[in-house]
Amino acid sequence: MDEIQLQEEPQWLRETSSSDKSSLLSLIAAEMSKLRPLSAKARTNIQMKSGYKFQSWQISEAAAWLSTQEAMDVDDEPQTQEVTVYACDIRDRDDPNMVVEYIDELYQYYKECENVRAPGQYMDQQEDITARMRAILIDWLVEVHLKFKLAPSTLYLCVHLIDQYCTHNQVQRSKLQLVGITALLIACKYEEIYPPEVRDCVYITDHAYTREEVLEMETMMLNHFEYNITVPTGYQFLIRFLRIANVEQDTKTWHRASYFSERCLQEHDMLSYKPSMVVAASAWLAMKYERMADPWPASLVEYSGYTVEDMTACAKQIIEHVSKSPNTSTQKRPLKAVRSKFETYKYSGVSEDAPPTL
Repeated sequence: MDEIQLQEEPQWLRETSSSDKSSLLSLIAAEMSKLRPLSAKARTNIQMKSGYKFQSWQISEAAAWLSTQEAMDVDDEPQTQEVTVYACDIRDRDDPNMVVEYIDELYQYYKECENVRAPGQYMDQQEDITARMRAILIDWLVEVHLKFKLAPSTLYLCVHLIDQYCTHNQVQRSKLQLVGITALLIACKYEEIYPPEVRDCVYITDHAYTREEVLEMETMMLNHFEYNITVPTGYQFLIRFLRIANVEQDTKTWHRASYFSERCLQEHDMLSYKPSMVVAASAWLAMKYERMADPWPASLVEYSGYTVEDMTACAKQIIEHVSKSPNTSTQKRPLKAVRSKFETYKYSGVSEDAPPTL
């Protein structure tokens, strides 16, 4: 027998005392959780438990009205969007450091923030420095970063701070290295457990600047950023994309993607792309190079928002930069700090391999 539906509360139920009504509906709900529609036996049980205050037909009407209210409540609830759970998050759900409960919201925020805070090309606004000088600076910072044994995220944040500051401030070439080492100091204080001291920064520049100059530049830069240096860099996107693709850390694919991405840090023309685009193309090229069955699966298309077609132009520029090393304009000395770094055994020697192709 199909369960009947009543849109309006029956008259007799409205006239029932609130205590008897509440008791009756509770009994009906309990029986309905076991079987729908109510059987004759269930109606009899409700009659007995209610002290025979209600007849069988009243119990049937009350049950029909209660069913209608439940259906209306379900319809009124906001429909939640189906959430995709990735294998990497299932593995990490017991690790509080991975914040699996919030990871998708975090990266959604990163994407929104990137649209506002990612620096673009700015050298046409600078009067005294050039893209070549920037490349030399970042090449040197990669060496310093390696010497101090800093985290990868520190390097990405350092480069971001340099570009963000130079986008809005005229920088003299004599002060460019000061901006660079100060950005590294700020990034270290943000990312590292034991950041280098100011005297280490002075020493690493061969005392080109004094302690006071470094501290003064730090104050200027932090005031410019309004002390807000929490920004999404390419590194956050890189590790997330690789994890969704089930690429294990410290594998050749992971190192190759990191190499392609870091190699682009010193190239000013790559600022025309968002950081997430550069690292997405780097990850795609690395997985393609290692002949993965599906180098850019549907899960990454959905998560990153980039298709292979979207990344092709960026990937071609990455290949161009990886295929050659920039050099200083005067001595023609190659700037190969990143290449030398990834030639080592620690990084599987990925920079010694032939460049990727499309």
